[in-house]
This record gives sequence, C-alpha cells and structure tokens, in this order.
Amino acid sequence: MNKDYNVDGEGWFLLDEMIDEMYDKDGDGICGLNEVVELVCGKEFVGNYDEEDLEYVKEVMREFYRINVGFDMYRECMYIESEVDGDGE
Repeated sequence: MNKDYNVDGEGWFLLDEMIDEMYDKDGDGICGLNEVVELVCGKEFVGNYDEEDLEYVKEVMREFYRINVGFDMYRECMYIESEVDGDGE
C-alpha cells in the first residue's frame, strides 16, 4: 500500500462508538461508507475512496475489531458479516 492514511486519536474513538452502535440491538447493523472511510483512512478519502481503501477498511475491522465486514455499494454502507473466529479467519 502506497497511500498515507491519516487518522487522529479522536477518529479512533469515534470509530469505536460507530462499531458499538452497529452492535446495538436497536440499530440496523450498518454504517455509512463515507463515515467509516473518513474515520479509518482520513478526511481526504471521503467520496474519493477506491478498492484499495476499502480493503484497508476491511483489514482494520478484522485486525482491531475482530469482525469481517462487507460493503453495499448501492446503499453506500458497511455491514458486519461475521466475527473473526479464534484462528484469525
């Protein structure tokens, strides 16, 4: 990856909150794609992300939040597909 993703500490805090809301029983289990891209990659990627950026988002979700995510490009959202099991897959 040759891109420079710049996220500050507050961005990680907000990302934690977003993931919690996705798990909330009253929530719909999705979040806006631009919102999550901004928090994971940086503000300059909002509305300007590509497949490489989305793969990075998937990697962050898998490594730090232990969830596998998918993207609905039509609805422009991210959703939780599954939790990562014990062996990392």
